[in-house]
Amino acid sequence: MLAFRLTYRLLLIILPLLFMTSCQDGRWRLFGLSAEEEERVRLSLSLADSLMEDNPDSAMAVLRHDSALVLRADISERMMYALLKTQADDKLYVTHKSDSTIREVSEYFNEHGDARQQAQAWYLLGRVSYDLNHTSSALSAWKKALAVETEDAVVNRHKAKTSSWIGAVYEKDGMYKDLLEYKIQEYEYAKKSDIAEQVVFALRDIGRSYKYVGDTIKSIEYYKEAIMQAEKLNNPKLRYMVEGELATIYIKRRMFDKAHNILMRPIEDIYEEDIAAYLCTLGTYYEAKGDVDSAAYFYNKSITQAALEAKVTTAGRLTALYDKTDNHSEARKYRELVKLYNDSLKLKKQTETQDNIKNIEEKAEIQAHTESVERTRMLIAIVFFVIIVLVLFVLIIMIKRNKRQTDKLVMENRLNGGYWKHKHEQDTEKLEQAKGEISALRQEKERLMSQKKDETEAKKKTYEEKALQEDNLKATRIYKLFHISTYQPKEEDYIQLEKELNATYDNFTARLKDMCPRISKDEIRICCLLKIELSIKEIGFLLGSTSSRLSMIRKRLYKKFFKKEGKASDFDDFIRRI
Repeated sequence: MLAFRLTYRLLLIILPLLFMTSCQDGRWRLFGLSAEEEERVRLSLSLADSLMEDNPDSAMAVLRHDSALVLRADISERMMYALLKTQADDKLYVTHKSDSTIREVSEYFNEHGDARQQAQAWYLLGRVSYDLNHTSSALSAWKKALAVETEDAVVNRHKAKTSSWIGAVYEKDGMYKDLLEYKIQEYEYAKKSDIAEQVVFALRDIGRSYKYVGDTIKSIEYYKEAIMQAEKLNNPKLRYMVEGELATIYIKRRMFDKAHNILMRPIEDIYEEDIAAYLCTLGTYYEAKGDVDSAAYFYNKSITQAALEAKVTTAGRLTALYDKTDNHSEARKYRELVKLYNDSLKLKKQTETQDNIKNIEEKAEIQAHTESVERTRMLIAIVFFVIIVLVLFVLIIMIKRNKRQTDKLVMENRLNGGYWKHKHEQDTEKLEQAKGEISALRQEKERLMSQKKDETEAKKKTYEEKALQEDNLKATRIYKLFHISTYQPKEEDYIQLEKELNATYDNFTARLKDMCPRISKDEIRICCLLKIELSIKEIGFLLGSTSSRLSMIRKRLYKKFFKKEGKASDFDDFIRRI
């Protein structure tokens, strides 16, 4: 009877607490998070937010790592997780297929969030809506983002991006005056944001806008200002991107010298994702100058590197180019290619539409599944309460039994005092043994460190000997002759150079032939000139060859040696190492 009364009183205390922790935020959740888990979730969300701008893939990895914990977190953490997950998807170019989650997030932060969260949520709702072709909904969400009133730098970052996307909508519809207004607004927000690179993008966008309205003078001014800002940031990738667009304006205005200064740089300096646009611009440059063959060459090179939409445009330019030169057979070939690319684009859009329809159906299935899960959770909770009652009852019985056993153990411990004394002596002996082992390990560590020091000194001596040999090579007459920019070496000079290199670098040319028996005499000479650290320009002068041809030869040599594709710079590094 006493046990029943105690169980009843405990239930009156535990059950309300259990309901409070299980029904947070209107959801049935059997287990909340511990204090350590809550702190872990907050730190993960903070880390993902800090990584998002520069390393969205790392931010996504952080979010995925603790996604299971977030499901049991409070609503504020779940909403923040959904916001950051949507942002990571957007930055990683994952096509958005539903706006239900980000819409719920936007409504939540509109009620409970700060200015940063509100601006970010409305911006992302606009991005998702735009991906779903809901342009009016996207504009509505973006204008709410711009309406967030604060001078916070992070909010201004989101506003700058928002203005940029609104401008993109007007650009798509050909509304260039409205486009210019929002691009200028983007610039004002970018100056007050926490991301300096946004100023470069904003200046470039203003330059584009002036180009669309026909004011190329102002357009060039803004492009030049964007280039200056990119140089201040020491960001060559941004600078090359802006310079590429500026080159197209110079070409259109037939300012070929200025376009030439931008475009005629080594192709190795172009970033891989920009190579298609760069090659297309080169094609435009040569077409404007009337060099049809060069234009066609670079257009075709661009097609092999470009995305599907860009392939359509470039193939169209080749069609027009060949029509203009009355080469109708080639024009017909590229006209068919344009049709093929357009068909592929249509198929791609149809697939995306079908995916969206499928996503709606999946969403309905998920909703039904969620309702079923909620009912199951409630049933589990009821079962859980019943188990608690039984556990408490059993617990009372076990407490009484444990009390009796404890009294018995106390008595036994008094009798077994001698056992613990013996145990202590054993532990002391083991401790002394462990100290001896630690001492032996320290001696072994000192021996290994001494051995490593001897090896380091041996390597240093070898390196000094090699440096001395290289200094002796640089002091030779033949080495100095090849470094005279106006000197034209003879056949015997090349023979003497090979002899000196073989003496300095352990039969350098023989080892090349062993590694690649099919290497030619001219190719060996290129290797020798690279080994004495001549620049590509100097090698081209000596051999009467262009930089692009030398680049192709070095790539071919890399493939001969390593049986795989590689860059010219990779082969240069290999030659300087062996």
